[in-house]
Amino acid sequence: MGVITAILAISIMIAFFEVPLLLKQPTKDIWAFFILLLTGMSLNIALGLHIGIPNPLDWITVIFEPFSKSIYSFL
Repeated sequence: MGVITAILAISIMIAFFEVPLLLKQPTKDIWAFFILLLTGMSLNIALGLHIGIPNPLDWITVIFEPFSKSIYSFL
């Protein structure tokens, strides 16, 4: 529970300092900031709770493994 509280507190502090500067920017920048902040916050909470997060390299391996096997069979 302390991990979640700490991550939420840090995220709120980041938003508190960054949002006033972003209000001068186009709304796309604000949306991108909040989407990235929420994504990072949720991934950090999942790591803090020891929930398994899939590795992006696993997806790349699944996609390119048939190609590498076919190339290896020709060699």
